[in-house]
Amino acid sequence: MNRLTVGALSILLLGFAGFASAELKKLREWPIALPEPSPEIKKQYEYDPEAGATTSKLLSLTSRVFKDGAEINTQTTHYRNAMPVSGSGNWNTLLPVYHGFSGLFTSMGYKAVKLKYASSGPWPAKEFKIYTEHVSAQGVSKTASACKQIKSIKADRYFVALPGNIHVYECLVKFGGTSGDFTFAPDSQPWMNIYSDYLGVVMSAFYKDPQVIPGIRTEAEYKFSDINGREQVVVAEETDLRSKLSQL
Repeated sequence: MNRLTVGALSILLLGFAGFASAELKKLREWPIALPEPSPEIKKQYEYDPEAGATTSKLLSLTSRVFKDGAEINTQTTHYRNAMPVSGSGNWNTLLPVYHGFSGLFTSMGYKAVKLKYASSGPWPAKEFKIYTEHVSAQGVSKTASACKQIKSIKADRYFVALPGNIHVYECLVKFGGTSGDFTFAPDSQPWMNIYSDYLGVVMSAFYKDPQVIPGIRTEAEYKFSDINGREQVVVAEETDLRSKLSQL
């Protein structure tokens, strides 16, 4: 795998700790189906325009894992007004934040204690960074991402029935040992992220360098309402997306 480093980005760091909620408008509620995090993280999610979902078009997401052609794992999350409300599998253990480029663990012994976001401008930003910390019985888990938009095209070039645009981001991700000032080590891992501005989610994320596990295939099925209110379904599969990405 290529070893990449990230230079300092000239961007505005948005510090949320202790911000004055009286000056901001409450935009969303913490999903009632999920355990609450710290009061600071809950307030950040509810008041920061970038933190939560910005569209209610997504109806459900079903993730599937196949081994040698047989389906071995399936997980479904149902959405209402952009909020996860029910599902199967471990649907309620992780809440996506900041357009789906990061997430907050809501169970499995983890508690989110820090969430930072920095952007070069309005969404979809050309560059941004996200940093999270979770605590558990095993200690502190830290994750940092630094992302840069590399392509923006009409979504129907990737998915025929999907309105809006697809924005492709290359992100360096560092798990564990990352400091709160977004410092990255040489072994940060480069990921490709396929983001839909119509659905408001990262539809697929995979290593820039292929990580092939013999016999294993994954896909994500998105059910949504189109611009005419009709229900549509698109499927994102890594191998197919890699092929399309190389042609654009």
